[in-house]
Amino acid sequence: MERACRTAFVTGGNGFVGSYLIRTLLERGYQVRALVRASSDLSILDDLDIEFVIGNFTDPRSYRDEIAGSDVIFHVAGVTGARSKEAYWDVNVDGSRYLAEACSEIQSLKRFVYISSIAANGPSSEGQPLNEDDPTVPITPYGESKLAGEVACREGLVGGCPLTIVRPGIVYGPGDQNLLKAFQLVRRGILPLRMGDQCLSLIHADDLADLIERAGRLDIAAGRTYMASDQTYCWTADMARQIASALDRRVILVPIPDMLLWAVVGVNWFLRKMGAGSAILTRTRMKDFAERYWTCDSARARRELEWSPARTQEEGIRDTADWYQRMGWL
Repeated sequence: MERACRTAFVTGGNGFVGSYLIRTLLERGYQVRALVRASSDLSILDDLDIEFVIGNFTDPRSYRDEIAGSDVIFHVAGVTGARSKEAYWDVNVDGSRYLAEACSEIQSLKRFVYISSIAANGPSSEGQPLNEDDPTVPITPYGESKLAGEVACREGLVGGCPLTIVRPGIVYGPGDQNLLKAFQLVRRGILPLRMGDQCLSLIHADDLADLIERAGRLDIAAGRTYMASDQTYCWTADMARQIASALDRRVILVPIPDMLLWAVVGVNWFLRKMGAGSAILTRTRMKDFAERYWTCDSARARRELEWSPARTQEEGIRDTADWYQRMGWL
């Protein structure tokens, strides 16, 4: 393996994936600069030996001087839930372009790693998990903005360092709040699921951080795109049973027809207009729920980056459940 880069600049370091990445970088000998907003909650990074840069990646003036001398940029920050397409674009596309343009002027940079999403590809088909050469057909404003963010980074870096793109499936692990509700419902013994079930690609945050670090360090990764999953294609009903086993609970799965889900989404839309409601039960998220397959193939990452997940999905679910219980989240 090539010698590790010594200085990394990370956006979104105080988020779920970003915090795992920073810990991995520190363990592997990097010096880390983390770009955070002045209002950010930094408790997730307590006691870590990193340098905080106060700014916003949508405003290059706030960090331009601090990226100088960095060896690699890990662009993790982004918006996953917004009220409008314009809000997604402002951050995931325009902000990414500003950052890439600023980085194109830094002579020391060896790599720019952009964390995209399987949503940039769009859904897969039965028995055909997505790979990096498949057409990209995003079906939601979020997916469209992540794909456009990839293009923005590529255009912004013209004449600068190589770009590497990582597209994860669903990321989970200790500290994750997106799947927390499912764990809470399973603990109570009943879990509503969309009628018809879904097949998903998951990846533990620790395993994703390992893959991302390799993508930023290894020469072979320059200019490449990598799908990221643990390669275990999981039906949501089976995942619910894994969670129940990890929590030592019995769970009743309640199938919910789409008509009822749309009614709930309509009520939630009204609540969100009033400043309440859920960021998950939205019209755009229903497009995701309506697709049966969201799977991807991480064979390229396994082959080129010599990467493999350190745990099985069952071990990862149990690890996550144990953490939730220790922290009193369940």
